[in-house]
Amino acid sequence: MIRAIAFALGVLLAAVPYRAQAGKLDRVVEQIGPYKLGTSYEVMKNLAGFSLDKDRSHPEQGIVTAKIIDKRIANTRTIQRFTFRQGQLMRVSIIFHPPQQWTEEAVKGWLLSQWGDPGPKEKFEDELRYIWKMKTTLGVVRPADGGRCPADGGRWMASVTLNN
Repeated sequence: MIRAIAFALGVLLAAVPYRAQAGKLDRVVEQIGPYKLGTSYEVMKNLAGFSLDKDRSHPEQGIVTAKIIDKRIANTRTIQRFTFRQGQLMRVSIIFHPPQQWTEEAVKGWLLSQWGDPGPKEKFEDELRYIWKMKTTLGVVRPADGGRCPADGGRWMASVTLNN
């Protein structure tokens, strides 16, 4: 009898990580800070500080990019980058400054109340990163400066992208 209970308990405990992962995939989170994915370009372009980023846009592919630089996020200087596909917001990246204050852990901490705990780091683009795999979106904390290590003066950013 004790052996059967121990076996059943072992099976249940072994399934816990898989259940947690499945629950994470079932979450619907389409917002970061004040921005909701799916918002139209027409609405976003009226935000204070909004400016078109022509160098990163590819209108022939239906891709338009823009940014806002201000302190509306966490009362700290940030660059908020927006990517629109066919006129709808499909990606938001928030780059935090100064890098000495906004470490990888600090950016993750800012996201916890919005997206929950991502669990341990996972492999993402050949590096271990904090990743939120949600039902309709992918969230990640990653280096912002072309992959430069933040220890070398680079900054961290939080991004959320609609899955397609």
